[in-house]
Amino acid sequence: MKIKIIFSIFFILTFIHNKLFVNSLFNSSNICFKSCSVIGEQCITDNQCIGDSKCLKKIPSYQFGHSESPSKCSIIRNLNEKCNENQCSSGLFCEFEWFYSSEGGSCRNTRFSLIDEDCSSFRDCSSLFADCINGKCKSNQNKCFVDFDCSSNQYCNTGTGKCEIFSKINQPCNSSLPQSCEFGSFCSINSNICQQSFSLNQGDKCNTQSQTDCKLNSFCSSNGICIKYDENKNDCNGNENICDSSYSVCGCDSQCHSVVNVNIKSSKPLTDLRDCLIKYNISIVRNSNSENSTIYKKCSKEYCQYLTMLSIDNNDNNYFQCTNKTSTNIISNLPICLKDNNNNNNNNIPPSLNHSTNMNR
Repeated sequence: MKIKIIFSIFFILTFIHNKLFVNSLFNSSNICFKSCSVIGEQCITDNQCIGDSKCLKKIPSYQFGHSESPSKCSIIRNLNEKCNENQCSSGLFCEFEWFYSSEGGSCRNTRFSLIDEDCSSFRDCSSLFADCINGKCKSNQNKCFVDFDCSSNQYCNTGTGKCEIFSKINQPCNSSLPQSCEFGSFCSINSNICQQSFSLNQGDKCNTQSQTDCKLNSFCSSNGICIKYDENKNDCNGNENICDSSYSVCGCDSQCHSVVNVNIKSSKPLTDLRDCLIKYNISIVRNSNSENSTIYKKCSKEYCQYLTMLSIDNNDNNYFQCTNKTSTNIISNLPICLKDNNNNNNNNIPPSLNHSTNMNR
């Protein structure tokens, strides 16, 4: 059985698997990033924004033909309020009347159903191309922009704009499409074969846009080579190109800081989520935080812990935070994390999450 792969969901609270493309968020390699930004200032992660604001782009990332603006801290929008993508409170999706409108969309509880799952409107379907036919989401000729537009056993071939079946571990794949392998694996640049996550040795070539290719306690450097994690921060003096990781930026303290966790110590969150997705034959959807999504109903604990695994490590939480709003607090405040937290008396949430707790795609 094949399950949809996601590299991050949510770009540390943005979404995801979409994937984490840190370098694309910035206009200049010589800009320094403040640990705390006010509304309207440039940002890289939600927990860098003051109060209840969020880090988002003005132009939806799934639209073609429109250049993306730099990410800036913005006010969170609630149900039925006007929005731009990622601006809605968790559990809501910024729904556009058309694929793109300069006037933005409105926050709604939509985009939570996979292909062949229940729907009452086409807007319930995760896929932007799906129709709601006889109460079920149905694919439209396998068209897609991203993986969220495909069935649970498919990925989006962005070259053709079509959904295709995942490859399994040890099967051939195209390394230019790393998402073509089933969840819990990746397409090796070294062999063009699907390989189990966390399996590359130090010195092996790796995908700079993935956190889960290299073995534990190592990460993929900006040079595309697996290297050992070093707690010592590089002096960058305003130039992020000096930093080791594609996920690192130069802080205003002239030190490199990672915006995701590049020092993952356990693969259990990934394997637990993989097993849960396989068990229920589901995958991550556009609005996974909706209480109507199957992943919310069936795999909330596993998905929450997977997101926590990918989030910023404790050292960098000390830099990227506003009014005590750390990335682990943001993640554990998500509806999908609070659901498990409330139902199980906090026993299933990692200790780091048990103190207060918000995310998005």
